[in-house]
Amino acid sequence: FPVTIRSVFLSFIGLFHLYKLVDALIQNKFYAFFVPLFIFSSPLYSYYSISLLVNIPAIGFLFIGWNYAFKFYKKESNKTLFIALASFSISMLLRSTLIIGILPVFAIYYVEELKQLKYKFQFYYKFFLTSIPFILLVAWVLFAKHYNSIHDSSYFLLQLRPFWECETKYKLLTEIAQNTFFEIYSKPIMFSLGVLFIFVEIYLFIKRKIQLLFILNSIFGLTLLYCALWFQNLNVHDYYFIDIFNIVTGK
Repeated sequence: FPVTIRSVFLSFIGLFHLYKLVDALIQNKFYAFFVPLFIFSSPLYSYYSISLLVNIPAIGFLFIGWNYAFKFYKKESNKTLFIALASFSISMLLRSTLIIGILPVFAIYYVEELKQLKYKFQFYYKFFLTSIPFILLVAWVLFAKHYNSIHDSSYFLLQLRPFWECETKYKLLTEIAQNTFFEIYSKPIMFSLGVLFIFVEIYLFIKRKIQLLFILNSIFGLTLLYCALWFQNLNVHDYYFIDIFNIVTGK
């Protein structure tokens, strides 16, 4: 298949798994349908879903990993764990910054395992097994750095361009706000998302859904960190904003 068709296919597979995840969480197929539909309605997301960039396939695999990680959480099985780990590995290897949507999930898993700990060996085994995606990511980054150094190349873009090293912060913020940020959604929708985020926070707190509250806030914090670390790229490469669909989905 052409690359663009594969990208669209993986996009829809990922959105389907996102739908299945939301349905499992809220037990309502009708409302669950609107979450992936809302994601795909973004001009930025739909435009790059037919591009050659790896961002959309990477986030598609992230959604697949989320769904199977939740399946494993509800009913442990080797199959669901393997698919979740494989999906997370592919997602991070395609787009390493999507680790922001994976770390909170693993943090919850480790905490739950420690609560039920009976044998240290069992925990160490599971810790090693679930560390495979991160081991693969570290190996890939080291390889990319080595490749760049021996070939005097920047083919693999690994250099951070953080906010605090920018000499024209206000100018870049203005350009991002005026020209790039609202390619994700229109201004009214972005404002509505902010309001919705607050209501979801209050709802999860009242219902004592601590795990979901932790995941949502962790992804939010890591998303802000991601934007700060690659700040100087955000006004020239709009596809860098695709990675923040972690937090859009979390709402």
